[in-house]
Amino acid sequence: MFADVKGPEDMPDQKIVEYIAKNYPKFLDAPTEWEEPSLSSLEWYAREQEPAPPGGV
Repeated sequence: MFADVKGPEDMPDQKIVEYIAKNYPKFLDAPTEWEEPSLSSLEWYAREQEPAPPGGV
């Protein structure tokens, strides 16, 4: 956790760390494996959205 921390001034506020630990704990540790495919948000959006029907309604 916090691989780029070189000193106390680089540490985030403890309240922020506690909030993340409570609400988003998966973001405190780096991923252990690569997820495939690695797509941009636009590519994921394009894959998941249904095209509008012809005639545009």
